[in-house]
Amino acid sequence: MLIRASLVNKEQNFFHRSLIEYVGCIACRQAGTFANWATIHHIRNSTSSNGHWYVLPLCSGHHKHGEGHDSFKWYAVHPFKDNFEKRYGTQHELYIQSLSILDRFGVPLPHGLQQWINKITHKQTAKSQHSH
Repeated sequence: MLIRASLVNKEQNFFHRSLIEYVGCIACRQAGTFANWATIHHIRNSTSSNGHWYVLPLCSGHHKHGEGHDSFKWYAVHPFKDNFEKRYGTQHELYIQSLSILDRFGVPLPHGLQQWINKITHKQTAKSQHSH
């Protein structure tokens, strides 16, 4: 069965372009370099519209094994997620870092992203209140 990714809307496209322009490859940034020839990596999946908000900017070598420089060989998130996260941090930590970098540059977060963050934050708060 073929699962189709949902289309990226205008706000999500702005967000992706901002990540690439201002953050560059977040793994390269962790290693002390800046590479803005990045692509968008979906942390969970791209089959839902919210999947396009939970993304990381990664150069081809950090995104997929067999692409990019040899030094990235065993550290591409696909298929070496564990190696990648041991070296650079969890994908969620890198996501939060990416948002923080956008904030430092004064790049506004799109309304749709803010709504999604508020929605998941509210769910997590409600879940933790019910567990006490």
